[in-house]
Amino acid sequence: VNATGVWADQIRHMDDAGAEQMIQVDRGSHLVLPREKLAIRGAVAFSSADGRRAMYAVPWGHTCIVGTTDVDHHGDLDQVCAMPEEIEGMLDAVNHAFPGA
Repeated sequence: VNATGVWADQIRHMDDAGAEQMIQVDRGSHLVLPREKLAIRGAVAFSSADGRRAMYAVPWGHTCIVGTTDVDHHGDLDQVCAMPEEIEGMLDAVNHAFPGA
């Protein structure tokens, strides 16, 4: 049983260097904003500024979690982070949905 998640292909290649890739890795990024930036009491769904992506904001303690992106990831699986354009897109969506935030 190979229960290594996104690393499954790497483990399979240790046994068979010619093994076909089976895993398509996606990266989901979120923003964590100070709660006072968004005047919400519960979870809120909204659209990205271009209307192509469903987004959400969820209050969590003194913060709000905003997300999410869904991007193919082709880099190092041990060095995953949000790219500047993902962050900018999420901030644009928040500013579009919550003017003055």
